[in-house]
Amino acid sequence: AGKAAYIKNLPTQLAVLEKVLCENKGGAGFFVGDKISFVDYTIFDLLDNLNILSPHTLDGLPKLKAFHSRIASREKIAKHRATDAFKKLPI
Repeated sequence: AGKAAYIKNLPTQLAVLEKVLCENKGGAGFFVGDKISFVDYTIFDLLDNLNILSPHTLDGLPKLKAFHSRIASREKIAKHRATDAFKKLPI
């Protein structure tokens, strides 16, 4: 109950994150400073889960979508995400 309303409101709620991402260091691609931090990994995990809940969540948010793709493609993260152990993790 409430999933449809939650998904409907996601673009508005996530637009705030996209704005923060764009305002940091002139759009350096991270949320805090000019290097990846714990905050980036935490937001990546959130976005990853939201993508499972609603696969098109990031379609209207190009900076967040690029951020998610960029973090997911980091060598060690991509390698971990390809494992069976990761694929079997519950959300």
